[in-house]
Amino acid sequence: MRPSSIGFSVLSVLAPLVLATPNANLAAYIGYATLNGGTKGGIGGATTTVSSLAALKTAITDDTARVVMVAAGKEYSGAGELKVGANKSIIGISPGPSLVGVGHRVQDKSNVIIRNLKISKVLNDAIGVQGTSVRNVWIDQCDLSSDKDHDKITMTAFLISPTVHNMSASPNVFSNIKKPIFEAGGCATAINNQNATPNTAPACSPAASVPYSYSTIALSSVVSHVTANAGTH
Repeated sequence: MRPSSIGFSVLSVLAPLVLATPNANLAAYIGYATLNGGTKGGIGGATTTVSSLAALKTAITDDTARVVMVAAGKEYSGAGELKVGANKSIIGISPGPSLVGVGHRVQDKSNVIIRNLKISKVLNDAIGVQGTSVRNVWIDQCDLSSDKDHDKITMTAFLISPTVHNMSASPNVFSNIKKPIFEAGGCATAINNQNATPNTAPACSPAASVPYSYSTIALSSVVSHVTANAGTH
């Protein structure tokens, strides 16, 4: 079983966080997503604000560098998944917009940032990151949830191929999801995480070190730290 270059720093709590709108021009600053030249998403491209599911789909599908701001205070309802192109930053304007029944899939695309979205009741995976050529993905400050009527048993927050490289996910909120992280056929390195539900990805061995610098806080302080600081970057 070959380890993937995936950096996880994932928080799972029962209560949602109140987040400020993230800085749209911020590149990934934590984990494996900082390697391989870094993860900048759509930084340097045009910035557009969308307020409908159709407009969101149009704005994120191509590979042109673009920062896509998703309008707040709305529920974007649908079914299935949105395909995310390369060189994209998808950022919810606080309070985080709610996507109901709609997941995101990064398939053989690179340099993607997804931040400050609420995704719920998806009948598959909230965010799928798959393919043999995926590099540099950062998923941050997202609220991912399900319920007993919408695939709570099988819904996965992150479905990740073992061939994905340089991905970070931190911090995110999981509620009523049996499999917060599922890496099919590979393994994941997880350090100092707090999960309300079990992680089904097997641990890499050995996991004594990672090729990037980081600092930790006490596990008992994770919830209060994230609640106080989320959305300040």
